[in-house]
Amino acid sequence: MHPDFDSNSAHLFERALEVMPGGNSRETVYFPPYPIYAARGEGAKLWDADNVCRLDFVNSFSSAIHGHCHPDIVKAVQDQVAKLVCVAAPTELEVELAEIIVDRIPSIEQLRFCNSGTEAVMLCIKAARAFKGRPKIAKVEGAYHGTFDAVEVSQNATPDKWGPDNAPSPVATAEGTTKGVMDDVVVLPLNDVETSLEILNRNKEQLSCVLLDPVPARMGYLPSTSAYLLAMRKWCSENDVVLIFDEVMTVRGGYNGMQGEYGIVPDLSAVGKIVGGGLPIGVIGGKKSIMKVFDVTQPGRSRVPHGGSFNAHPVSMAAGIACMKLLDHDAFDHLARLGEKTRQGLKEAFSIAGVAGHVNGHGSMIGYLFTDTEPQSFRDIVNAKISGKGPAIFFDHFINNGILPLGRGGMLLSTVMTDADIDQMLDVALAGLRKVREKVGGMHANV
Repeated sequence: MHPDFDSNSAHLFERALEVMPGGNSRETVYFPPYPIYAARGEGAKLWDADNVCRLDFVNSFSSAIHGHCHPDIVKAVQDQVAKLVCVAAPTELEVELAEIIVDRIPSIEQLRFCNSGTEAVMLCIKAARAFKGRPKIAKVEGAYHGTFDAVEVSQNATPDKWGPDNAPSPVATAEGTTKGVMDDVVVLPLNDVETSLEILNRNKEQLSCVLLDPVPARMGYLPSTSAYLLAMRKWCSENDVVLIFDEVMTVRGGYNGMQGEYGIVPDLSAVGKIVGGGLPIGVIGGKKSIMKVFDVTQPGRSRVPHGGSFNAHPVSMAAGIACMKLLDHDAFDHLARLGEKTRQGLKEAFSIAGVAGHVNGHGSMIGYLFTDTEPQSFRDIVNAKISGKGPAIFFDHFINNGILPLGRGGMLLSTVMTDADIDQMLDVALAGLRKVREKVGGMHANV
């Protein structure tokens, strides 16, 4: 039972606090009073340091789309480690994985590998700025795009700082963010076409790119509307601005990513997580005309230098090839069916328990919010969650009853999950929601 201050996880956290600020290297894995430490995984199951087994509905924040230790991926990694681990030279593996991704993702004609989604988004922005020669970027309020200054702007904006609805203010996430960074970021409200176009038109002379996440994770997987994405595509085309899709997570949304699901092709795409088979990876890709800014074979130096000791790491390439070969159309159909079953089941559980709730998502991405209103934007979500105790009670019930969900209210499925796994989770969810109803009430917002 969590918390247990005599558990191995609790003791490991005490040790960690001595050598790492906050006791971790990823604040996203922390929850109070201490996080659960993982020891081993197999398929859809994860065992912690106290040998407690849970169904893993986090799957390393999307990276482990085939669950833990899939035998095909394990074999690919073992074979590669025995041949070559790290080298200052390209390998055939790099070419093969690039060919797979180019074949899959509509917008990607050429690509380059890096080591994280953060790097991939950063390189997209650098490429767009070099290609267009303009400093500003536009991004959606509340959207997460990694951990560097520009894309963190207004990621966690609060009502006291976020400004009027029709003109969102740029709000720093990290202390020390410079005014220059803030001045170069234009903030848009998700799914508000009219307001977003007005804001873009006011800044078009200085805009290099518009950065969008089709299904923003930090907004409980609230999907962008087709109308919104189409309007952004049309505006960027008409105003000579680069449209970037952050598909680092949403590439799991369909065989051709979310751009394939929507039928909307951006100019550049940042891809990551699943394409590395659980190992570190990032991909920037897009039109050849834009990707040429990285081309070292042209006279003179490349317009955007790009190196990295671990770029196209042979082991990540091998794992990625194995992972992507497993992700055929049948695998995505399986994930989509389980995702829809999960969303419908959670909606029914909220209703049966008499607790206000809204469930979002697409495919294998599921988000849930404790609110009696249907959110349309980041601000709706923030206002719905202010002072709510329901999510913490629900999360604690999950982890103490064999389920590991996303701490912020969501789930990511893996291909190895079965209907029985989903049924088990839904039984636990209903019991947890009944506990929420008992402790804090039901059909109203902010439970």
